[in-house]
Amino acid sequence: MQIRALSNAEGSYESFKLHGIISLFIILFFTVTLVLKPVNIKRV
Repeated sequence: MQIRALSNAEGSYESFKLHGIISLFIILFFTVTLVLKPVNIKRV
């Protein structure tokens, strides 16, 4: 029972890590887009 709980926690941690990486990439993408768009408009 204790091993099962440990593996469950490990699995949820892995999924949490994956979601964290995905959300981090999305935030980075939006930040880069917001930063680059005004630069591109100014350049043109």
